[in-house]
Amino acid sequence: MGMNVFVLCTPRSSSYTFAKACTYISNYRVAHESNSGLLGKKRVVYPENHIEVDNRLAWFLGYLDELYGDNAFYVHLIRNKQKTAISINKRWNLPASIINAYGRAILVRGDRQLENDLEVCEDYYETVTKNIQLFLKDKSHKIVFKVENAQENFREFWQKIGAKGNLELALETWDRKHNASPKNQDSIQVRKMKEKALVEISNVSFGANFPEFIQQEFRGCNIDSLKKGDRLNTYFLPIIGWVLGQKYQVVTVEVVSEGIVVETVPVDIARPGVSKQFPEIPAAKNSGFSIRVGLLGLPMASELTLQAVLENGSRFPLGNIKFRRLQGLKSWYSPKIQPLAISSIGPSGAEQLLQLLVGHPSLVGISESTNDTPPSYYWLKLLAELSSENGIFDASTQRNLRSKEQRFKLSNLSFWREQTYPENLGSFCLESIDGFYSNVQAEASEITYFVERYDISRPKFLNLLSELYPEGKEIILVRDFRDVVYSMLPFSGRKCAGFDSKKFKSYQQFVYHFGKYSVGSLLARWKERSPHIYFVKYEDLILSPEPTLRGILEYLSVNSSQEVINTMLKKITKNNSKPEALLGDWQYEMPASLQVLCSEVCEAALQEFGYS
Repeated sequence: MGMNVFVLCTPRSSSYTFAKACTYISNYRVAHESNSGLLGKKRVVYPENHIEVDNRLAWFLGYLDELYGDNAFYVHLIRNKQKTAISINKRWNLPASIINAYGRAILVRGDRQLENDLEVCEDYYETVTKNIQLFLKDKSHKIVFKVENAQENFREFWQKIGAKGNLELALETWDRKHNASPKNQDSIQVRKMKEKALVEISNVSFGANFPEFIQQEFRGCNIDSLKKGDRLNTYFLPIIGWVLGQKYQVVTVEVVSEGIVVETVPVDIARPGVSKQFPEIPAAKNSGFSIRVGLLGLPMASELTLQAVLENGSRFPLGNIKFRRLQGLKSWYSPKIQPLAISSIGPSGAEQLLQLLVGHPSLVGISESTNDTPPSYYWLKLLAELSSENGIFDASTQRNLRSKEQRFKLSNLSFWREQTYPENLGSFCLESIDGFYSNVQAEASEITYFVERYDISRPKFLNLLSELYPEGKEIILVRDFRDVVYSMLPFSGRKCAGFDSKKFKSYQQFVYHFGKYSVGSLLARWKERSPHIYFVKYEDLILSPEPTLRGILEYLSVNSSQEVINTMLKKITKNNSKPEALLGDWQYEMPASLQVLCSEVCEAALQEFGYS
């Protein structure tokens, strides 16, 4: 049976923060002042399992008692009287000011100057508080919630209403200030930001740590902004430094993660100190660079390589930065549907497995897709792009803004850009993905997971999905890599994308590249996340579908009855007459030289997954 929760309080009692914290509760809806403007009983009519936070409910206690009485849970939210009155006293001239109406129309204080009348604010606090106390006198289900002891009280509130969701993130909400009155000093959230780190620098190596032939390409280089042991409170890594070429001028600096260039910036910032150190070199005057690398989508423990691009086109490493992210992206939205990612490389049967799984009543997905892009990719890409340094402003605007932040000490703006804004974006994306999949199969009532395919050789968005959904599930689907390679070669006749004659000069080059990067990425992800993900062989799915499918369903903790499995397996029978006939073709159709090369470059993965 559903239960309603009503939060009663005076204005300026952290009601908005209370509502924000409740958004992490998954089995209740929550709203803040949602019925404003309605008349009569309609002002207090809410759906079941709804938490309403509204200081004006104190003026509708008669209707609350008539409609809900002792069949609801009530929270009396109380903040220190003096602090509350001081905060209310700042709001006399706001539109629809409740304290202005109370002072002039309820107390009828006449023409007295009320704009700074703390006594009236204290009287309003006492009046509303006593009205609430009288209303709650005969109520059985209630709690007095003191803002000054918010975290302990919220734990008690969570337990009493039987809340489910992310309690840890809900408690963290109380560390931030929401809907605050203006101040000329850092807000509480900025001070908390300085205390709670999001990333820690494990090591910084630069210049002298590289071989002599690389050192000979540079007159000098350095990273000024980071050192081992630094702890930062941001989803960006600020890399500021300088570099000076020996024979050729350095034109850009690239940041490489997992073999992929994630950021590129010009070397063009004025460095007077470097120019003074190397007065004979004109390029020293503007030898600086500044990069802000977005951490979203990067592994929690990661290493970045900085490489210099010289004017002759050659590239040389400058340094490495190792860091450890202390927590993933936080969100105020608790997703209702969790992801099940099918991670694979090449033609390994991922689409076939997806079609099979969406036949389960607790799983939803878009099967028989004409392209390889999963639907949630749209929102993941949106999050990655808009939360990046270039997502809001161009390069010149970014520099100008950072200069103003430093000059005018706009620490709140810096905090918003570097932490609050990415978290808000992440919450929006989670809510949007929920909305999308809730409407893919709108008639279903027990959807637990949405199923999507991901290419492991492009790890950024799979990492971002795992970060947004720490409770999500993942299946690594593996097929004999020699079969996968054979399917991607033109002479196989299978029309699987892979070999590109414009990119690869020979089949041998393609095989080497696939083994090193695609198979290497798959093996690395398995070793990194194997305790949390489920391993499936494509060959087992084809030759022993029933036990393979049952293992997957048990991993997901969804219905694995024989009846459900039989219904799902009909798709294999319908869509694939004899898929086992395609297994092992590489042994007979692929040239012996390619067989040997493929076995060599994939040797470690073949052994790891039982194909050797």
